[in-house]
Amino acid sequence: TAAGTGFDFDVVGTGAVTWQFRTYVPILGTDRSATMTFSLEFGNLTTPLYSDDRMSEGTVAYVLGRGEGSSRTVTTVTATAAEDDSPFNRREIKASSQSSSTTEATSVGETLLNKQRKVQLLTFQPVQTAGTRYGSEWTLGDKVTANFDGVEFVVQVTSVNITSSSSGDEVIKVGLRNFT
Repeated sequence: TAAGTGFDFDVVGTGAVTWQFRTYVPILGTDRSATMTFSLEFGNLTTPLYSDDRMSEGTVAYVLGRGEGSSRTVTTVTATAAEDDSPFNRREIKASSQSSSTTEATSVGETLLNKQRKVQLLTFQPVQTAGTRYGSEWTLGDKVTANFDGVEFVVQVTSVNITSSSSGDEVIKVGLRNFT
């Protein structure tokens, strides 16, 4: 789901052989994105993997309305982020709308451009520091901020796997879902 919509869920053991399905709106954890930041500079983030996927990106949408041939209404919608890019970054996509309203056609175009925008993703593993201890400052389901290479991401912790090494050190691996 898009950021701020939908819900999270988990299944909690309530007895020896009983379970309870629980839902949380809008997220399982707490939004700590304004107070909890992970970054290489803070020493609380390791193994960052950043991707900037533009394979499915559309920057201009042509919404084809009613009519045929030269009498067909066509509404052109340009992605706002495309203005920051090179003028040569023009990827045209199309949609159909049976509405004669320019406002509705623009909405169809904006929705399509939003679905086909560039996708920036960041995954990382947290490092336990005095201010970023798992279970104390953040936990499963929380939204946190991560900074990498000058880009800020809001991510949600979707899974946590804690293991112990032979020397007794805890190793925490997390799964993340990007909100930005």
